Amino acid sequence: MINYPDSVIREYERIKKLISIRDKKDKGSNNYLKIDNKINEAWERFDNLKRDFIEQITNKLCKNYNIAVEDLTDAKILKSTKNRRRLRLIAPRYLFIEKAKWKCQKYGTQFVEVNPAYTSRTCSKCGKVKENLSLQDRIFKCECGFELDRDINAAINIAARGACEAL
Repeated sequence: MINYPDSVIREYERIKKLISIRDKKDKGSNNYLKIDNKINEAWERFDNLKRDFIEQITNKLCKNYNIAVEDLTDAKILKSTKNRRRLRLIAPRYLFIEKAKWKCQKYGTQFVEVNPAYTSRTCSKCGKVKENLSLQDRIFKCECGFELDRDINAAINIAARGACEAL
């Protein structure tokens, strides 16, 4: 799991705080405009921090490893209006994938997009599919005794499928 560095998260929190301050000012006043300029600069800094981080991570990963990601072009999570804005602002997946494809090609490693069906419901140890798994279940527990975080289990399954498709 790779998370954004603290600097990116701090900048996002700073933006939210500045927006809260701006909302208390009279629209069109000098103080409102000053805060608005600070917000615009903070958004630009936030975008640059994200781009820099994605650039560094894709560089490290694509030099040393083959990359396998879920092909989420038709996934419900990208179509839901509830998550769309948050996913685009905080974690620009498209930017990571675009950079990873280009750098894998540059460094001679493989980039594979796998079908996301049942990646988090399949046991990465025995291969059994657990049908009654809900989003609230954050720990994957299989009947074979295997227990792991749901996201890590899905990542193992994606990596295995990516290795199979790369052959």
